Amino acid sequence: MNASTTASLQWFKATRSSSSSSCVEVARAGAFWLIRDSKYLRDPRNDATAQPIIAVSVGKWRGFLDAVLDRSVAGGDGLPSIGYRKDGWVSIVAGSITLTYTPSEWDAFCDGVRKREFDRFPSAA
Repeated sequence: MNASTTASLQWFKATRSSSSSSCVEVARAGAFWLIRDSKYLRDPRNDATAQPIIAVSVGKWRGFLDAVLDRSVAGGDGLPSIGYRKDGWVSIVAGSITLTYTPSEWDAFCDGVRKREFDRFPSAA
């Protein structure tokens, strides 16, 4: 899945990320939750239609959010893996797609997960 097929979705981020242009963004698309990195489009060399996106099935979404809260590496059973670096950077990996977040981006996302901001179900396009 790429940006050209997800342009009309309602992407959102944690409220703590509201003043930042770099963040974990998610959108509901039918039977999947999609995850992307807003930093990707800040680089003018990047092709918007090729933006990396990771999909997590609706049935596995709560498990993914629980893994985020538990600082679990997840992976397997339909979940992307989560890699934690000693310097605070975090990567979400599914197949050949890797999304990497700064410590402040990940902290804001975790804050939103704790506040259950990513449990809502905006309508899919």
